[in-house]
Amino acid sequence: MSDSEGFRASERRGWKKPGSKGSSARNGATRSGMQRPMLVLISLGVVLVLGLGTLVAVQFAQLQQLRDPAAAEAAQSESAKQVVQRAGKLMLLPDEEATIATVEDAKSLASQAFFAKTKKGDKVLIFPEAELAVIYRPAADVIVNAGPLVLNAAELAQTQAGTPAEEIPTEAPAEETPAE
Repeated sequence: MSDSEGFRASERRGWKKPGSKGSSARNGATRSGMQRPMLVLISLGVVLVLGLGTLVAVQFAQLQQLRDPAAAEAAQSESAKQVVQRAGKLMLLPDEEATIATVEDAKSLASQAFFAKTKKGDKVLIFPEAELAVIYRPAADVIVNAGPLVLNAAELAQTQAGTPAEEIPTEAPAEETPAE
């Protein structure tokens, strides 16, 4: 087999002799091979930019809602409704609006029997008309405790007079002893 026959046979197989026309330096397959990684990088860049743009837009919208007092109150009200709805699936609750408090320091409440099993993050649902208090743990989706709402006469008078709950004293004032 001569050199020219071997060259022709290699052309049929798609092989090129080095230095001939259409060598690997000018081969379109090599050029597209270099373009493919570049296309992948550009595509990843576009996806990354779109993803980051979406994230920034969502965070900006949430920040604007927090700055607007009416929107913040609406979000808090919606969150409270969700807590009552989830607790209502576990226990029959009164048909009234609940006052909700979040347990921040369970150790300080542990001295009271009703709060003995509470943990940080538990929600205390208070239904004043039905005189019911419920401790709900959202993390485990369980009712921790429920019982009657007991207010002493001074707290009851302040609550009925419209005093905010934060201003209601939780301990009875100490009695003064007469000086002898």
